Amino acid sequence: MRPENLNTKIFLDSGDPDKTKEIKDLLGFLDGQTTNPTLISRSPEAKKRLKDGSKFTEEEIYDFYQDVV
Repeated sequence: MRPENLNTKIFLDSGDPDKTKEIKDLLGFLDGQTTNPTLISRSPEAKKRLKDGSKFTEEEIYDFYQDVV
């Protein structure tokens, strides 16, 4: 839960859903998350797909982005 006396917002800049969950569990809250295509390409799922030569469809990349963010 977000502390009432905290006057600043806490945002995470990440493309890894596991890290997002880890930080949210550690802090108990996040005000939001930002990311960019480079961070998403570094996520374990994206790395695996790139290594396998698999591509994301437009719908898959949108869903993947929504899960990450």
